[in-house]
Amino acid sequence: MQYSDQAKMKTATVVSDLPNSSPLVALLKCIRETVKCGRLCNSINRWFSEKRKKGISFSYRFTGLESKRFSWNFAHLTEILLRIDKLSSGSVLKLHTLAFIGVQIRDAAAIYSRVDVSKQQVEDLKGLCQKYFTANRLLLDGVNPTVWTMGYAIPYHTSQLFETLGYGLGLNSMQGREAKHVKLAKYVENTCNVKKSMRWWIVFRHEFVCLIWLREMDPYSVIYHQEKKKDPDSYIPKRVKDHDERFCYCGLLKLNVTDEGCMVCTDNVMKLVKQSVFTGKVNNELQQFLK
Repeated sequence: MQYSDQAKMKTATVVSDLPNSSPLVALLKCIRETVKCGRLCNSINRWFSEKRKKGISFSYRFTGLESKRFSWNFAHLTEILLRIDKLSSGSVLKLHTLAFIGVQIRDAAAIYSRVDVSKQQVEDLKGLCQKYFTANRLLLDGVNPTVWTMGYAIPYHTSQLFETLGYGLGLNSMQGREAKHVKLAKYVENTCNVKKSMRWWIVFRHEFVCLIWLREMDPYSVIYHQEKKKDPDSYIPKRVKDHDERFCYCGLLKLNVTDEGCMVCTDNVMKLVKQSVFTGKVNNELQQFLK
């Protein structure tokens, strides 16, 4: 919006009033058609027409499949924004930093959202979260409770849970918790004839039987058990997991098959960002971007 025609931005009441050459229009088109996040696109459109002129900041909560779609394709948004004419040096640095931490969050979420993890994955999670924390501290808005939680609390609790129970942090996932509470409330209704001290033991036994035992012992199904379980959708895109040589690790197409990466990851600014995060201090060459 900052790099759009401000005169047209003031008169526009909906996004469709803006010309196709507007960076905002190009961004929304990418969100809908490439990133496949239609709900996010609709939320931005509603904010633009209803809340923008009231000074209300845009906010959005990712849920379900759309969170994974954004994780798979967020690099396309960085590519679109870097093509804006007369982009300031500070914005260029911020976009490259966001692209860098986006990969760290993507890889970290692919680990801490799992139930079954290995010791190596727990160690990898610590490194990913530390890079995310360092990049925010050095090159973005600094540390806030969310950044600290991601940088230190998540890897600590994942390690603690793995050492205690042998499982990952996905065991304590909040996803679907509201629906689960409704189901548990229904189970409680069936415990009116038992002692109060036995109520929750009966509830969770019933849940175990319904969710696990019956599925394992179903006598009417001969095809339920599979020789090889289908891998669930990961936050890392399939093209990256399959090591497709046409794509960079961030998910964008490489400039050439023989190149090390895409236009974003091979840029000199990205190399400086990675070097600063690795050393823990801002390079002299990046100081000019921060001024």
